[in-house]
Amino acid sequence: MNLSEGGCAVRGTKPIPNQAVLLLRFYPPDWDSPIEIKSARVCWVRGWDFGVEFLNVKPELQLRLRHLIQELQTQKNKVEC
Repeated sequence: MNLSEGGCAVRGTKPIPNQAVLLLRFYPPDWDSPIEIKSARVCWVRGWDFGVEFLNVKPELQLRLRHLIQELQTQKNKVEC
């Protein structure tokens, strides 16, 4: 939820402690490989929902993430029209 280049909100399946550091993988449809964020710090928690800040994202992963965000925005705009 709310994906950006600096972080995102996540709807979890169990409680996560605030300030935990997680590994995240995004599996975009029709992509050959996932986007792996090796270090994401939990910065807020509301029940099972939580927000993470991406830490130390390599430039090539940042580029893939930017591309994914652009694809999602394009799809959202098509649905809203």
